Amino acid sequence: MFDDAIAPSILAEFVDESLDSLESLPSLFIEMEKKPQDTEVINAIFRPVHSIKGNSAFFGMLKLKNITHEMETTLDLCRNHELTPNQKIIDILLKGLDEVIEIFGRIRNGEQEVLDEEKFNSLVEEIRSSQQLEEQEIAVLPDFSELSQNLKSVLESGILDGSDEKVLIENSLQMVEQLYCPIGKVSESEDTPESTLDLYTQIFNWIDDSGDEELEEDECTKLTELLDSLGEQIEEGEAKELFSSIRDEYETFVSTVGLDSLLRDLLKEKLEPLKELYPLEAPITEELEIELEPEPEELIPMNDLAEVEEVPVLAVEESTDPIVAKEDKGEQKSNKTMRVPEVTIDEFLNFVGELVVVREMYDHLRLHFEEKGVEPELTSELRRYTDNFRQVSGELERTCMNIRKQPIKTIIQKIPRIVRDVASACGKKINVEINGDEISVDKSLIGILEAPLVHMTRNAAGHGIETIQERLDLGKDETGLIKIDVLEDDEYIFIEISDNGKGLNFEALRQKGISMGVFNENDKPSEQEISQIIFMSGVSTAEKVTDISGRGVGMDVVKKYIEGAGGLIQIQSTPGEGSKFTIQMRKSITTQIIDGLILKLNETHYVIPLKYVVESFPPEAENFCNAYDKFEHIKRYDQLLPVVRLNEIFTGMPEPTRSKEEGILIVVDYNGQKIALLVDQIVNIQQVVLKPLKGLHMNKELFTGGALRGDGYISLILNIEKLINERTSLTPIS
Repeated sequence: MFDDAIAPSILAEFVDESLDSLESLPSLFIEMEKKPQDTEVINAIFRPVHSIKGNSAFFGMLKLKNITHEMETTLDLCRNHELTPNQKIIDILLKGLDEVIEIFGRIRNGEQEVLDEEKFNSLVEEIRSSQQLEEQEIAVLPDFSELSQNLKSVLESGILDGSDEKVLIENSLQMVEQLYCPIGKVSESEDTPESTLDLYTQIFNWIDDSGDEELEEDECTKLTELLDSLGEQIEEGEAKELFSSIRDEYETFVSTVGLDSLLRDLLKEKLEPLKELYPLEAPITEELEIELEPEPEELIPMNDLAEVEEVPVLAVEESTDPIVAKEDKGEQKSNKTMRVPEVTIDEFLNFVGELVVVREMYDHLRLHFEEKGVEPELTSELRRYTDNFRQVSGELERTCMNIRKQPIKTIIQKIPRIVRDVASACGKKINVEINGDEISVDKSLIGILEAPLVHMTRNAAGHGIETIQERLDLGKDETGLIKIDVLEDDEYIFIEISDNGKGLNFEALRQKGISMGVFNENDKPSEQEISQIIFMSGVSTAEKVTDISGRGVGMDVVKKYIEGAGGLIQIQSTPGEGSKFTIQMRKSITTQIIDGLILKLNETHYVIPLKYVVESFPPEAENFCNAYDKFEHIKRYDQLLPVVRLNEIFTGMPEPTRSKEEGILIVVDYNGQKIALLVDQIVNIQQVVLKPLKGLHMNKELFTGGALRGDGYISLILNIEKLINERTSLTPIS
């Protein structure tokens, strides 16, 4: 169990920061599997694991420290090229990562680190067993001496003198002699002499060799001397300041509590960034004697060069200039972050909404003054102040909304791991391509989109992409592809999940629709209508999944989840080529401030969100007609637009007899579908604050909420989607 003496706020910050640092690891592990020799990728995984291991000891989380220590050891062997991160090792490390994340979840809930000790210990042992070094095969090297001698004999014979072939033979002989590498014998020694190691390595080795027991200050003399030697080699600058802080912390701890496990981890954690900032070369020494034999004993052939163990080389920094490094460090300091509870930001956003209402009140007051004939100079000055207030409050509104934004990468980066696990279980090969994951969305969308994205991606990998043999039989590449494209406009975010798999089986879906009573036997529905069958809950049993390529598993839940949050999901599919699912969501579902068109109907004001409004125009009697569905339409630009008389819907009674040229028509558009709303009058356009409807006994489906206007009154906001989609079956309200 973690240390109860730690302040809850500090513990919560540690948990949040640690989980943030682990978010990118699943995709990095996939990258590591593809590029096992890429040290940068391995280091990117190593750093957060190492940091968590060091900090967990401070919080008394010994289980967490134990598992991260073993993961760190495995990663260290990989980055030193002593262990190849193959699929088996990646599987084990991913299991370890899952356990670390679960531990943090339990800690956040006030539970113990580990609930199943046996399972945990088994996992730790599995990670430890992955550290067994691979056996290196020793190649039997052929002798190049005979080839070299034969080439020399040809040259000495003189038969090629003056010919081009002689030059080729001479070049060949030179290449053979370069490959004719005698391997010297290094004087035998079990350990590398300490004098050949740089000071950082000597310090790390001393700490590792000191065990886990607490040591008194007088037992740490050697470590103190090594730290002093390190301090002497570091010149003035940022590195010197960093070392001084490390030295001060060391002296404080070692003189009071001695050298314990916490100080050991603290030193290693602090020295790692110092080593990167101020690297040291190993000192040159003559103690390592190289004895070369007069005759070569082993030769390295060209074909076997790739099997020779790679010789470590010093990493080349992009810039070793301490001034440049300091400037870069300064740049990073300018982008500091601060953790703020989400509820605090939501409260702030609510106050911004109220500020918008106040802004509209001032504007309403100005208009009232103008109507009453107040002195023009006074109203002009009030207009100027109101415009300034509008500009500042608008900037505050935009800034507040940006505070809530997070990169959608937070959830998108989990997809490669999900696809990898499904492909591995199904014996498939699938690549994942992600575009647009740098786009930021409101934090509320992160929680809403995660479950549908995970489910749809798993469906695409498990049921959309064919097996290797099926793809080969169809003449396709054995490796399938799943693409995630994130797009945006001013108001919406679009997420496309596409695959190049088998696509939907429309005939099987049509038959399923007939059996469920959706279609009649003689119906000829469009592919778009047929594809909607997969969103029905009846398409979910294993037998039926096979009939329709598995695309219906839980998709009804996905659709309800997306549409429940005000989103939309669409399908495009071509049999044999693949499918594409598109999710459309507003960038922020918590935004309570919208631009609205204020209209009047029977002396009551209503609001239409401005984003749906196409145009408005006065009606002309000769343009009205009853179209094929027997409902009233109006001709506009060679189109027939359905007419919705809002007064009849809201009162439940036919409108009083009046001229067809009375009122005004407002054309609204939702996803390409248009209708014309007949109202009495358009009042103006203004920003309004959306408020939820509570305690009203009415058909709430026709309204998305209430809008607090600048004059202090509340107007209902029309649900345009509902009006368009169900215009023929609207229930009048009273």
